[in-house]
Amino acid sequence: MEFHLVVLLLGGLVLGLGVTANALKRVWLSAPLLALAIGVVVGPEVTGLVDLE
Repeated sequence: MEFHLVVLLLGGLVLGLGVTANALKRVWLSAPLLALAIGVVVGPEVTGLVDLE
C-alpha cells in the first residue's frame, strides 16, 4: 500500500477517535480497544487495505 494512504488511514483513525472520545466514555469500549479492532479490520488478514510488504 502506498505511504500516503497509510498516513490517511492513521489520520482518519486519530480524528475519528478524537471526535467520538466523549461518547466512548459512556460505553464499555475503550479507545485503544476500538483502535485495535479497526487495525485488525483494515489489516492484511481481513480486508487487506493495509499491507506493509
